[in-house]
Amino acid sequence: MKKVLYEELLPEECVQRIQEMPVAYLPLGTLEWHGPHMPLGADGIQSKELFVRVAEKVGGVVLPMLFMGPDRVFNDQGKSFYGMDINTEGALKTYCVQQMKGSAYWMEKELFQNYIKYLRKRPKFQNHPFLEPSSELLSSTSIRTYCRSIKVFANFCKDNDYGHDFTYKVKLPNDDAGEIIPLYQSEVQQIDKLFNLKTEFGLRNWPAVSSCYACYLSSV
Repeated sequence: MKKVLYEELLPEECVQRIQEMPVAYLPLGTLEWHGPHMPLGADGIQSKELFVRVAEKVGGVVLPMLFMGPDRVFNDQGKSFYGMDINTEGALKTYCVQQMKGSAYWMEKELFQNYIKYLRKRPKFQNHPFLEPSSELLSSTSIRTYCRSIKVFANFCKDNDYGHDFTYKVKLPNDDAGEIIPLYQSEVQQIDKLFNLKTEFGLRNWPAVSSCYACYLSSV
């Protein structure tokens, strides 16, 4: 079996194959539900395998596969279904149009509301890499920060007819009143001591934190 996948070729092998046949194949496919009996990436998998067989016989290089979003929408009884296998005619076992749980293309308003409820019960510093979880819960301002990017994305989807705005009329907590107190020099020094600059892990993370300091100081 010939090596034709771009990611598996050595540099000299890639150059040789391109010189012999200057053709590149780009497998494309949508990530969507193709029924309960097939993988979500069935389209891309089939196109990739087809190009592999062509490249083995004809020549050329098969580029890494690219997955795209769903290419169709189906409206039924007030709901929009994205990337669903809506045509079940001829299937061995027919099934109704349905939304796959956990789909990246759909979120119910109730799920977004439950996410806000979850954040209201979440302790501060939970899963923090350096600090222990606090008995104090997340502030309303922090909850708004977590949710703001989701609302922006939902508005973008609605404005471009990609989907409904599942955040519509979902009320977020009000921002907390009070000043944002900057870090003192002693606190910055204490954070710096958390990084062991003699290890690869410390050398990797310390510049990132230093960059955050620089961005903050340039904005105040």
